Amino acid sequence: MKTSTKLYLGFMVQFLVSVIIIWSVFQLLKAQQFDSVVVNLAGRQRMLTQKLAKECMLLEKNQVSKDQVLTTVKVFDQTLHALLNGGPAPLDLNLSNYTTLPGTQNPDIKKQLTKVMQLWKPFKEHVLEWIGRRDTAAFQFIASNNVPLLKEMNRAVFLMDRASYAKVKRLKTMLIGGLGVLVIVFTVTMFMIRQNVQNIFSSLNKAVMRLTESSSELRSLAENEAQSSQQLAKGSEQQSSALEDTSSSLEEISSMTKQNAENANLANELVKQVTGTIHNANNSMINLTKSMEETLKASAETKDIIKTIDEIAFQTNLLALNAAVEAARAGEAGAGFAVVADEVRSLALRAAEAAKTTSQLLEDTAMKIEQGTQLSAETNQEFNEVAESITKVDQLVDEITAASQEQAQGIELLNKAVLQMDRVTHENTATAKQSAETSRDLHREAQTISDIVEDLGLLVGISGDEGSTGKAQKSLSGLFSRLRFKK
Repeated sequence: MKTSTKLYLGFMVQFLVSVIIIWSVFQLLKAQQFDSVVVNLAGRQRMLTQKLAKECMLLEKNQVSKDQVLTTVKVFDQTLHALLNGGPAPLDLNLSNYTTLPGTQNPDIKKQLTKVMQLWKPFKEHVLEWIGRRDTAAFQFIASNNVPLLKEMNRAVFLMDRASYAKVKRLKTMLIGGLGVLVIVFTVTMFMIRQNVQNIFSSLNKAVMRLTESSSELRSLAENEAQSSQQLAKGSEQQSSALEDTSSSLEEISSMTKQNAENANLANELVKQVTGTIHNANNSMINLTKSMEETLKASAETKDIIKTIDEIAFQTNLLALNAAVEAARAGEAGAGFAVVADEVRSLALRAAEAAKTTSQLLEDTAMKIEQGTQLSAETNQEFNEVAESITKVDQLVDEITAASQEQAQGIELLNKAVLQMDRVTHENTATAKQSAETSRDLHREAQTISDIVEDLGLLVGISGDEGSTGKAQKSLSGLFSRLRFKK
């Protein structure tokens, strides 16, 4: 499997895990919000048991109306049925606002609410009897069964609180597990990126070594070409002064021209190899830049996910504050719920702090990746400059080849007509001077390439290895000895 494919799969896994975590957290928070409403209504039921008993006492003194007591009975009865079996439940004591409950699915809570219902039915009947006939036995029943009804309702509220706490605990476990998976996948992805970068730099080191060898050969060939051109000029001057040595001089010039053409062709092949190496290294740097840009984009997406988690924590904090306010309004009866609300708020603050820390780490990582991208772009520019220099060298080698062909043609004309020897000798001398100038230009370009290779070696960190350079020179000494001109 290609490295780019592995990186793509790693980022996809991170994205999917993040989406699953966010969706799960959203669902649990939504359920937790609904649980808060249910617990509030159940807590209100405890208050209503005491309120009913108090209103029954005040009814006897005509301090409250029958309608007010009946309203309290109706609120308690509708809320209890909604908590147990589902249906509309009043949100206030005036029966002006309702919410729909699905009914409890927890077997323990359902069992406890059933027990409350069993106590409530006779309690309700005696309350109605007391309202209608002011029966003393009914009032005594209300007074004696008020506390048992309150205790059973307290037990139901306790079970609801415990179920809600279990959901919060499950949410925390899910968040920790999801973040653990994200950390593992992110670590593996970063390791693959590091391995990919190391492989690219290893290939780049090899390319620099090959470029160093090729530039050394090119410089040596340029020096040999300059020496050959000087020898050719001397031979042409000797031919001008002594026609009797024309035959031997022509043979020597022919041999030198042949070697010159062979050296020019060899230099042309070496330049083409160097050009291919530069292009391969340039493509590797482009791939590295793209990979870093994709990593930067994934970091930005992960930062958005962390921001979403922070917003969810903020909303949870608001819900916890609202729950604390409602608990404060309930007084001592809401003390237990206030503790739960405080714990939910503490959890929300911790989640927000963790999201903030993770976001800061992602910003630092993105900054480092951006610096690496800039460095890759600068390296890519250096490779382009090297490629332009190699192109110029290739043009110079082509000019040397063309000059060698012209020399061969001149020698052929000398062999055909000795009478034109003087004119051909002058032309050969001019050509030799031009070749010497071209050789000097080639030597300067070869030195320029050598300097660029040295700078590139400093960039990748291999120029200071003297042992490697010495081995490269020894491996080329045999080739240099075969390329020497015969004197």
